[in-house]
Amino acid sequence: AFDDTGPSALIGLARAHRALGDPARANQALADLERRFAERTIESMPVRLVVATLRAEAAGPDALLAVAEDVLGGRYALDAIFRVGVLTRLRDRLDRSARSLSPEQARRRAELDENVAAMRNEARAAAGLLDDVAEIARTAAATSRGRAAFREPARTLVYRRRPDGGVIGIAVDAPTLEAAAAWTPEDAVARGAHPLVLPAGASPRPDLRTISQVPLGTALPHLSLAIVNPKADPDPLDEVIRKRSRRHVIYTSTLALALGLGILATIRAAVRARELAQLKSDFVSTVSHELKTPLTSIRMFAEMLEQGVAQGDPAKMARYQGVIVQESHRLGLLIANLLDYAQIERGTRRYIPSRHPIAQVTRHAIATFEILRDSETGGRNPVEIEVSPEAMRADVEVDRDVIVQAVLNLVTNAAKYGGVDKPIEVSVGADAASAWIRVRDHGLGIPAAEQGRIFREFYRAPEAYRSNIEGTGLGLALVKRHVEALGGTVDVESVVGEGATFTIRLPRVQEVA
Repeated sequence: AFDDTGPSALIGLARAHRALGDPARANQALADLERRFAERTIESMPVRLVVATLRAEAAGPDALLAVAEDVLGGRYALDAIFRVGVLTRLRDRLDRSARSLSPEQARRRAELDENVAAMRNEARAAAGLLDDVAEIARTAAATSRGRAAFREPARTLVYRRRPDGGVIGIAVDAPTLEAAAAWTPEDAVARGAHPLVLPAGASPRPDLRTISQVPLGTALPHLSLAIVNPKADPDPLDEVIRKRSRRHVIYTSTLALALGLGILATIRAAVRARELAQLKSDFVSTVSHELKTPLTSIRMFAEMLEQGVAQGDPAKMARYQGVIVQESHRLGLLIANLLDYAQIERGTRRYIPSRHPIAQVTRHAIATFEILRDSETGGRNPVEIEVSPEAMRADVEVDRDVIVQAVLNLVTNAAKYGGVDKPIEVSVGADAASAWIRVRDHGLGIPAAEQGRIFREFYRAPEAYRSNIEGTGLGLALVKRHVEALGGTVDVESVVGEGATFTIRLPRVQEVA
């Protein structure tokens, strides 16, 4: 069974139960969320407001209007922007049931519209932009553009049109733009040099020397950026000439060596770039196919439900719905892998380690695999799990979701490459210093020359292409990166024709005597 204590997981669980037609369990999840996290916020939204909104969506227009009135009355601690956003969302929910509103509900709905419009106008007026709203709406395009404000020409409006048709923008003045240049004294090209934002075609004050002046681009055609310094200070051009003369001798003497090293590096980089380009090309093609497959299934079975193909047969309808849920899980798993890789590449992936029994983490991963596997063909690879007595007592300090995902990736690979009807063997063991999870398949195995490459990003063994086995080439790379980030290791042992065994080894939590 799935077990997650986070507020986001409980919200997702409530929505899933509601989508599956189980309001009792959905309400239980919301009650648990409110009981445990009532004082928390999720993305700046109070948990109490999230719970109230979800309950209101199920209860109907009166409940939605009551929540909106509580927001307007200041029951929840929200800033102006979030308050308008929440009210807009509640109003959108009411629009879906607009035909069924009673006269009293319609009156309250109209009052809600008036309040939202007033709050938006107050925000615009506070920013001094009310006179510019019509022109902004008329001229906004997909790319950012800017112009001087009508009422306050010293302020610049930068805005663009969003894909949903709305307009987003900011109002800034010259000092703000100058501060955005992140100028520090270390960046100065001359004594007293600093940036200065000016109207296009204008010149600095007479006591300032212009070192460089350029337009701010097509987005801000009415402005230019100048680098200036006081005329009382030395002309930076003279100092630049002196410095360049001294550097010229050094640069010339090292040019030959640098040229030789550069040629060598270029050749190596070209080879690597060509290999990486091919891998990325294969990756894009594969991901496109992997995304399209579940989306196609979801759309097909959803259309079958919509068109009444099941003819009211509960068994058929349940099967169609099951396929949609299963393919959604599959799509979510692929997207999770892609997001994980993107976070790792940007260096923003964060881990939250806590103490967990390694046997429990492994069993949870296997249970998730059983849920996600294809119900039509899933029985072809039975999973056999064995936990040693020592492993039953072993705890590890890990990010639980990350290790579950790693084991799930290994078991999924074993199902793909293990061969039809052959079992997947999962064993959990431990010694005094560490605990481990082994996943073994009985497939064709991995040649020794490929065993060091399969953990690279985008890399897929030639046998995978020849066998038309789906995959992105990211699963094993993510397993290795995640496990090593948590202080563990990942190893592979394989003999061609006898299958492969992958081992995740993690430091064991030592009990304090």
